[in-house]
Amino acid sequence: MNIVESMVRRLMRIESRLSMIIMHQIQRKFIFLLTTRAGGLGINLTTADIVILYDSDWNPQADLQAMDRAHRIGQKKQVQVFRFVTENAIEEKVMDRAAQKLRLDQLVIQQGRQATGNIGNSADDLLGMIQHGAKAVFESNKSTMLHDDIDAILARGREKTASLNAKFNKLGLDDLQNFTSDASVYEWNGQNFAKREHEEAGLTWIHPTKRERKEQTYSIDNYYKDVLKAPAGQGKQGPATKIKQPKVYHPQDHQFFSPELIDLLEREQLAYKKEVGYVYSVDDFGDSEEEFSSEDEDMSREERLKIEQKKIKDAVPLTEEEHTRKEELVDESFHTWSRRDFTNYIHSCAKYGRHSYKQIAEALGKDVTEIERYTKKFWERYKEIEGYEKYIAQIEASEKKVAKLHIQQSLLASKIEALDDPLEDLKIQYPPNNSKRVYSKLEDRFIMFCVHKHGLLSERLGEKIKQDIAESDLFRFDWYINSRTPQEISRRVNTLMLALAKESDGASGSKRKTKQLNGASTRQSSVDPSTVEATPDPTFSESPNNKAKKRPNGEAEVETRTVKVEND
Repeated sequence: MNIVESMVRRLMRIESRLSMIIMHQIQRKFIFLLTTRAGGLGINLTTADIVILYDSDWNPQADLQAMDRAHRIGQKKQVQVFRFVTENAIEEKVMDRAAQKLRLDQLVIQQGRQATGNIGNSADDLLGMIQHGAKAVFESNKSTMLHDDIDAILARGREKTASLNAKFNKLGLDDLQNFTSDASVYEWNGQNFAKREHEEAGLTWIHPTKRERKEQTYSIDNYYKDVLKAPAGQGKQGPATKIKQPKVYHPQDHQFFSPELIDLLEREQLAYKKEVGYVYSVDDFGDSEEEFSSEDEDMSREERLKIEQKKIKDAVPLTEEEHTRKEELVDESFHTWSRRDFTNYIHSCAKYGRHSYKQIAEALGKDVTEIERYTKKFWERYKEIEGYEKYIAQIEASEKKVAKLHIQQSLLASKIEALDDPLEDLKIQYPPNNSKRVYSKLEDRFIMFCVHKHGLLSERLGEKIKQDIAESDLFRFDWYINSRTPQEISRRVNTLMLALAKESDGASGSKRKTKQLNGASTRQSSVDPSTVEATPDPTFSESPNNKAKKRPNGEAEVETRTVKVEND
């Protein structure tokens, strides 16, 4: 555009749209510069009869809108449209794709159908467009400047435009939806290079470069790491072999690293530091003496530095046997277990029980064998974990609760299975304060029957019972039971199970009391009356209203003792 401005000074821009349009119509201006993106802004240029498209748009509708600025009401001249296209470049592919879109749009509008095909550009399509004409440019030894006559250039342009239009006019809707501008990005001059083992270097120059991350800030830690990795004298002797650092483990108490493994890992790191010539600094042991002294009151930073540096100096590399032993101990440990895995393991043990390996493995997404190994190791060394008391208490409390639920489940099963029709014959012993009971006996029986059906330990038990109530014909018109939430049904289940447990405890207590009474009565009747001495009974008096019948001393005493036992 700078060339155009230098050659022709009589031009208009679109900064002040309305005033510039009016001035262009009145005054004699040679060029009106306009972007195709502004084609729909109501611009009317009736005095313009030549449209030159300098840069074609991917969207052909934008170019059509720009052409229509000259084809407005009041235009009396014949409008000519010229388009600048670089030969053997991506602009040819842009024109090809624009013509395809226009033909597809024309077919859709005429036939009243919607295009379901994807006419977007894939990565291979874009790469093929960019590489188009590259080989001709590199293999050409002549100058790229053309000195052809303008009429010859226009003639070639008309021929290419006609061939392009003819190419797409004979294609149907289905052909356009499956059409690509090239059969493949690997085709060139009718030959397919997809199966060639080695590509020629002529078309590989324009592949996208590999993205590299550049460091924006200076890092002193990274600098010293790079320096320490390079041994002294590297500059004179050439690049030395890079020493690979051993994998650094950070043992945690729940991973159960053995003391032998910790010692081997520490020795391995010390040997590596000795090999690379690592040197500690005072800053490695705290930013200040006060900060370090708060951690270790008996030693200064300089003393600690000497001790650690001496460890590096005296370090000995691991032998092959020690390397093998280290790998075995690493495999035996649980170094892949994070703190989240450990927390989920404790929750799963509390929920399913410590021996429910399959359910715990499904909850953690791990192998059953690994869960078995970890469970065995955990109960062997759980005291090494910080705060293990709360974890053990959580598991044991949940196991007691689960055991209690199992007992209640067995009681309910024995009670329901003994009846032919539990919904009619099941008897529930309600607590004394049952005056505010809002559930009917049939509803309670149905709830207990559903508990027996699904299991007291079933997940989302309240939701399952509510679903059974909704599907049952017994409560089709029972608004109260149908309007209960799963939480309210779960609370009712707890109440009924508590009543069942109390009923069972009461029956067991009555049996024990009856057994004790029967044993006491048997012991009293075994007393020989002849061996009992006659002693006056303070509970009886010889008043006229309450006088005992005259019997021998022994018989009277036996009668009195028998009365005492029955009263007890």
